[in-house]
Amino acid sequence: MTIDNDNAKPTVISISAQELFDISKAEDNSLIPVHLMGHSEFASLIDGEYWIAKYRDIGLVGIRNLTIKESFINCNQIANLLSFEYLLSGGSDMELNRQTLHHDGAPKLYAASYLKQGTQTRIHRKGDVIKGVGLWLDPQKLTEYLKPEFDKLPPILQELLSARSARVFSMSLERELSEILDATVQHPFVDHSAKLYLEAKLTELLCHSFKSFYALESGIDHSMRLSQHKSRAIAAIINHINCNLAAPSSIDELAAQVGLSRSNLLNSFKESCGMSYSEYVLQQRMLAARNLIKNSPNSIIDISLAVGYKDQSAFGRAYKRYFSCTPRQERH
Repeated sequence: MTIDNDNAKPTVISISAQELFDISKAEDNSLIPVHLMGHSEFASLIDGEYWIAKYRDIGLVGIRNLTIKESFINCNQIANLLSFEYLLSGGSDMELNRQTLHHDGAPKLYAASYLKQGTQTRIHRKGDVIKGVGLWLDPQKLTEYLKPEFDKLPPILQELLSARSARVFSMSLERELSEILDATVQHPFVDHSAKLYLEAKLTELLCHSFKSFYALESGIDHSMRLSQHKSRAIAAIINHINCNLAAPSSIDELAAQVGLSRSNLLNSFKESCGMSYSEYVLQQRMLAARNLIKNSPNSIIDISLAVGYKDQSAFGRAYKRYFSCTPRQERH
């Protein structure tokens, strides 16, 4: 795997799972900033938040809400563990169990099982904005806690969760999971309350993940089959949508910009994101609006305009259909 930047010589940061566990056990705080963990390289390479916390006695969680300041490669040595990588927005190309995955920025879950000499490598590019949650889990303790119904799972997930072999699986995140993930990343509490809140949200996240697993007809996510060119194109379009919610370019304009036909773009988008282009735009507008309603003093009309609705009444109706409450009810 390589970074595309011309003449780039990215920093390589290597952290073992054992190092993470040892550091977390040595700290009393429930949330530990990664740049205080002895790997100070992170402090100069990211802008935003990256926290590590324990999840019960099952494993560790990494919470990321950050921008990449300088390109770098993060290589984790993982043995006899599972990893669940939930990406709400942004993301990085990854190599899990020697399988390269070109991430397109759509809400997605990547799950992998690692044997004795497992590695998890992420290639971060300058300017990437990443929001998501990573879990490193003990497969036996996870099974004891959640008691999954293995006979209802696709074969690839049965093998992955039992850690009998090194496997990789991905799927698009449906709205329910995306909303739980967003609430987890925001974690509005501190100290002991933060620990309780995170434990509850992570358990909710895992329970809903297994609900989605049981509903799968196949353990294969077709999004993993997209070419690197199409993955890059979808990533550029998703970034454009997220940065221009008030007035994104037309589909024809976007197709021309990324070198795809209109039909190819729409088909690739749905294959990658698990939802249509219009469904994704609606999802991002609603999530952005909810965040503004809860965390900003802006008026409802200003929030409506910020996410692409010139008519406040139309915004209110769309919001109620999506969240089953009005913007004003959400705020109060």
